[in-house]
Amino acid sequence: MKKIIVFAIAMALLAACGKKQDSSFVDPRDEQKYRTVKIGNLVWMAQNLNFGTGSSHCLNDDSANCDKYGSLYTWHDAVEACPEGWKLPANEDWENLINEAGGSIAGKKLKAKTGWANKKNGTSGNGTDDFGFEALAGGYGSIDEMGDLAQSMGTGSYANWWTATKFGLSWFVQSESDDMQESDFSDSGETTSIYSVRCVQASAN
Repeated sequence: MKKIIVFAIAMALLAACGKKQDSSFVDPRDEQKYRTVKIGNLVWMAQNLNFGTGSSHCLNDDSANCDKYGSLYTWHDAVEACPEGWKLPANEDWENLINEAGGSIAGKKLKAKTGWANKKNGTSGNGTDDFGFEALAGGYGSIDEMGDLAQSMGTGSYANWWTATKFGLSWFVQSESDDMQESDFSDSGETTSIYSVRCVQASAN
């Protein structure tokens, strides 16, 4: 019996030592602190970027929404928004994340445990946040010809992020689905959408 107890304690200690430690990054440009998480072989910010640029916006023009969900950017702004040592994820980075997070159920595993609207059938749209990515349902927006916020949409139901691979390409998760989906309007000429940015650590090579 004593051997079993000693073995159980030893295994518990090993498990505790092997737990992922919280890590963070401080953006030297504005001293904002972001949680980070390693998923597969990539290190991601575990929060949406909230670095203010000349054309970034907050949902409903409310700074409290930027504090909670991060800022919204045009694609052209997004490709330059991440701090030194970090980058806007390429499509292959998003695909890597999706594969690591379970493929067809990656959306559910990456979404936050609270804050998502129920599905139309009445079941919960929340995720399980298995990896600490904590995708919040911050929605997205659009700007007018002057660059001012025209509309805020999808809060509670969507999270949309730009990808660096080409103009107009993005990935999103929604309350209605457990997967993560790609959106591409690169051929439409549409330039008014503003989405979130989730930075990934740039390769040391």
